[in-house]
Amino acid sequence: MLSPIERLRVFQSELDDLECYLSKLPPESLASPSACERWSVADVVAHMASAFENYTGSIIRGLQGDSSASHGRPDPGTWSTASSAERALRAEEAAHRVVTYRESLGDCLLPTLHAAVDGFSQLLVGMGTQDWDKLCYHGRGEIPAQNLITYAILEACLHKWDIQSKLEANAQLSSGGSRALIEHIEEFMHWAFVIGPEFTGPRRYRFRLTGEISLRKEVIIDRQAHLTGNDSQAVDAVFECTAEILLLLMCGRINFADALAGGLLVIEGNDEMAMAYSDWGQAI
Repeated sequence: MLSPIERLRVFQSELDDLECYLSKLPPESLASPSACERWSVADVVAHMASAFENYTGSIIRGLQGDSSASHGRPDPGTWSTASSAERALRAEEAAHRVVTYRESLGDCLLPTLHAAVDGFSQLLVGMGTQDWDKLCYHGRGEIPAQNLITYAILEACLHKWDIQSKLEANAQLSSGGSRALIEHIEEFMHWAFVIGPEFTGPRRYRFRLTGEISLRKEVIIDRQAHLTGNDSQAVDAVFECTAEILLLLMCGRINFADALAGGLLVIEGNDEMAMAYSDWGQAI
């Protein structure tokens, strides 16, 4: 596991790369569609700026003992009990807010992103070890301050891919970002699943990662998704892929069936149970 400061360095590296990339884009590319449905490249940038500003505000309030929702934000406990339809409605409303925010920024889009990243980083650098586990607000729950660094890496890595995958032929998640996210995957993986009332679990899946990054745990789905040690118990299916493909699948960036057809994912075991895994998934 990476320390909070080590994760901060990963985050800063991701954003340095992204800001450099964005600074070289012709202005018309900012209006191009991104891999995020409803959003242009500029909208994705505005979303990241807003997210990092919100994370900064959440940590500042959390350090003061306040992990409640700020004005206009949903209560932190409502995400885990929300239905798929309710989550979709919340996502739709958030998407519209981002577009409105981006329009309000005008020519200040990239400076606003830089200021948001700098403010978030400076706050974290000044925190002590006694601060990392203080609870902070997030729209999907009350979480330790240090988890917001993992979420910031997730925002940076995925949205960099969302931008570059529509503008470049061979966009990839960075190895540093992928490694950090796999090591801390349990902090956010439960976001990626919506389990309906018809579920008859539990179900157990093993991911066999190829390449330099490993995951020696198994995914258990039983109303919620969590990880457990990779032991000798039988599993419903084994998925073999790279860490990058696991993250893109889990976060809804690539389709399960397309990954299979393209040879990016190999399945061993019960095909029906394997495909059920994709039915429960919901893009982060």
